[in-house]
Amino acid sequence: MSDPTVQNSAALVALGELSAYFGGRSEVENQVFAQSEGKIIKDEDRRLLSQEVLPFLVRSTVGGMTSQQIREKIDSLGVDAKPLIAIFNDSSTAGDGTSAGGGLQPGNLIEGYTATEGSKESTALSAIQVFPIDLSFSTRDSEILDVFFNGIPNIEFSRCVPYFDLLVISPGSPFDANGKPTTMSQFSFLSPNEPLNDFGKNLATGLPLGFTPPAGSEEGDAFTVSGMELFTSPQTLVNGNEEYFEPDSSGAQTPGSNPVLDRFRPFMTIKSFTVNLQPAFGMDGFKTAKMSLTLHDRSRLSQIAPLVQPDLYGKTELRVEYGWSHPDANSLPGINPIGDFLNSLRQKEKYGIVNSTFTFTDTGEVDVNLSLAMRGASNMFTANVSDSPELADIKKELDAAIKVLQEQLKKIRGFDAKVPDVIGKTIIPAGSSTSSALKIDDEKRKKIQAYIQDQKNDGTELSKALKEIFGDGKGESGVTDKAQQTAEESFKAKVTALSKDTPFAAYFLTPGTSFATGAGKMTSDYTNLGTLMMNFVGTPLAATGNFDEVQFVFYSFNRLAGYVRNRNIAQFPVKISDFKSKFEEKFKPFLDCSIQQFVSFINTEFLQSEFNSEVYGLSNFYQKEKDDSGKETGAIVLDKKYEGDPSKLADERTNALKDAYPEGSTIQFRKPQIQMVLECVPGVVQENELYKTDDGKSILRVIFHDRSATPLEPQSMVYNSMSEANFSVVDTPTSEPEPSLDGPFGEQAASAQHSRRYSLVLDLLAEAKLIEVSESTEGTEGTIAGRIRPKVSAGNLREFLRKTAPSCIIGSTGNPVINAQLSSMNDPALASIRIAAATANRGSAAGSDDQGFPTFIQPTQLNVTMFGMPLMSYAQNVFFDFNTNTNVDNFYVCTGIDHTFGPGEFKTSAKFTQVDGFEKFRSALTDVQNFITNLDEANRGSQPGVNDT
Repeated sequence: MSDPTVQNSAALVALGELSAYFGGRSEVENQVFAQSEGKIIKDEDRRLLSQEVLPFLVRSTVGGMTSQQIREKIDSLGVDAKPLIAIFNDSSTAGDGTSAGGGLQPGNLIEGYTATEGSKESTALSAIQVFPIDLSFSTRDSEILDVFFNGIPNIEFSRCVPYFDLLVISPGSPFDANGKPTTMSQFSFLSPNEPLNDFGKNLATGLPLGFTPPAGSEEGDAFTVSGMELFTSPQTLVNGNEEYFEPDSSGAQTPGSNPVLDRFRPFMTIKSFTVNLQPAFGMDGFKTAKMSLTLHDRSRLSQIAPLVQPDLYGKTELRVEYGWSHPDANSLPGINPIGDFLNSLRQKEKYGIVNSTFTFTDTGEVDVNLSLAMRGASNMFTANVSDSPELADIKKELDAAIKVLQEQLKKIRGFDAKVPDVIGKTIIPAGSSTSSALKIDDEKRKKIQAYIQDQKNDGTELSKALKEIFGDGKGESGVTDKAQQTAEESFKAKVTALSKDTPFAAYFLTPGTSFATGAGKMTSDYTNLGTLMMNFVGTPLAATGNFDEVQFVFYSFNRLAGYVRNRNIAQFPVKISDFKSKFEEKFKPFLDCSIQQFVSFINTEFLQSEFNSEVYGLSNFYQKEKDDSGKETGAIVLDKKYEGDPSKLADERTNALKDAYPEGSTIQFRKPQIQMVLECVPGVVQENELYKTDDGKSILRVIFHDRSATPLEPQSMVYNSMSEANFSVVDTPTSEPEPSLDGPFGEQAASAQHSRRYSLVLDLLAEAKLIEVSESTEGTEGTIAGRIRPKVSAGNLREFLRKTAPSCIIGSTGNPVINAQLSSMNDPALASIRIAAATANRGSAAGSDDQGFPTFIQPTQLNVTMFGMPLMSYAQNVFFDFNTNTNVDNFYVCTGIDHTFGPGEFKTSAKFTQVDGFEKFRSALTDVQNFITNLDEANRGSQPGVNDT
């Protein structure tokens, strides 16, 4: 295989070599091709950041950098990162308690949490903000996608073979005290059930070159690393001296405890591997995988226990690498840029085992199907928001006590009989796990304590176990009481921390409300989403001890998101009193919940609620419903003054959003669709100028992005304005002055720069003489923005726009798409969608005239099957050209991916929806006004640059 240390740079070198296929004919043009993002040339700082730094933050071809490595890399490049990216971590200080970027550290904002090397808080916790829209989550690997879709001859694909590599990292020594192999390894398979000699022990304890202990390992911990040798060894590599035997019950003369049925059968074979990525629940999404393998001798099932035993809380992890292997890149790197390019696309990710299924065949084999999930995904369900390093220690104590309890219950149920009864091994429903033990109700607790207080049970092992867990009811508390008290204290401490300084304080244009006063300073009773997530999600994930670093990556909002349109997601303001009261109402009496429940709660109650989120500027249109006695019912309804007058409501809503956009702009609103994506990747270590994978490290990325935020929106707007069913008029860009980073908010004043991107795209179109622009005019109610109209055919415009974005020309030479299916998803229920502040099961009062803004969407789904593309990922934008000269040829965003591996086969199936397909709200009068404007200009024959009166 090619050297993984150079895979990251190999893609860049190959892009330069392949640029001639895409119009780059000179050295300068070649550089431009390799240095652009989304085919739009960037300045030097953006180029260096997107080319040399961001791949280690959003890609895993080699591995992921820690936040400190990213900071050091930026410093070494000399990039002025302030307008582009902000990094906050525990170890980067400027000597005055601030980060080198100019804000407070998470160590200060997270109550009681400071990462200390070698301690239980050794997991680093960091936050990274990426500000410009042209560096958004959707722009990942833009140039790579463009080459993959259009520049790889089929003959080069025919020379490739699918590449798959598996590394199983499991706790425990590879052999027991007597020297016999105990865990899954090649030595366990080949051993004749006899102790290993010294040479065999040295080989059995061998680790991959440069491998370091996994996260959470302590000094003296043993672990085993097994790889593809378990599946790819020659069929003849067996131990012919191994003999079948019947176990001797006395044990004195027994050769071993694992008699095999057929000594000449090979160990295992991998049959298939699939990866799936799509939203799993609410606003959260992560990769899952399925792996099918065959164990050729069922008597060896115990030897592969670490691979097939589901363990949500365990330390076993699977490092998977998948992609293509090209012979030229392996034998003669640098000779064939296409081979180098294909080899550079491999993904490296870490998974945990969620479930397993066994099928015993009539040939004596076992077909094993494993369900895997990205490391960190299970913690969304098993970790609680109150978790902290202190509570983690208490829960370990509780786990130990529960195991004792379970053993006693098994004895009562006859577990130690000759025929074990496993049906009723959890007699006490609330005593079978740590989390459920913490949530036992008072009635069950009283019954348990009554059992403990009964004198005839005094001194029994069962009574002791129950007493340790639940206390005796006479003043002596149990571990659950201690854990519950610690959880409540943890929640209170985290709520208190919300009022302290935060690095994400920012200014918003929302009229009548000030959410922050300066750098690190929120106004009274306000915090922000970044602070909430770092405290209530970041700390529990770090407390698991499963990762070396937990990174939170925040991107910016979409261009039509009203008053949050130019801001970073971490800056989204949240009212502390509202958060506290709603959390207590929903999660009483324990004031605790899983991370998944918390994320869903924040999304529903704040991000998707115009009433609870004042920053949208729409909260004044709603009020809390009251019954006849004046008591609040909990429902959110339209303010009574707007009932019966929908036109007044529509006008005032439009006016409420007017200040959010440049003067003269068409007022539209697209509510942010925040998605949280989890990725767990190995780390990297630098050697000279190269980086290589560090499989011992695990970096968990928690990425927050707006699904409807894309730098391709200007292109999409211009192109879709030509649609027969679309009356929209594209406004000329209005300059928005960039706030000074030397002002009161420091680096948090950096914006998404939507107007900069918009102007850049339209300038390119104007220079190519593809559009005509009318100047802005002064109307009776203020400035009316100039209008933009395409002046060429849709085919010519499409050809040019294709050059400004990753594109895929279906049916062209070298196109990897096997088939594509486009389907509409029209549903009558869509007609009822409108802006609403109500939460689930709550709504406006019956009969109210709250029609809101009409909702416009383009409900289409594109399903594409192609040759395997490992870097195809969620939210990526691609222009698909079917050469139909209809609006089917359009910009699409990826909403789901499936990678499938089989013998000699690697395919990727991806789902897409149109970039302009996300719902957006605008006044119905907007369409009419746009239609009249178009008709009026057409009748008068207006020319670009002329003010018509």
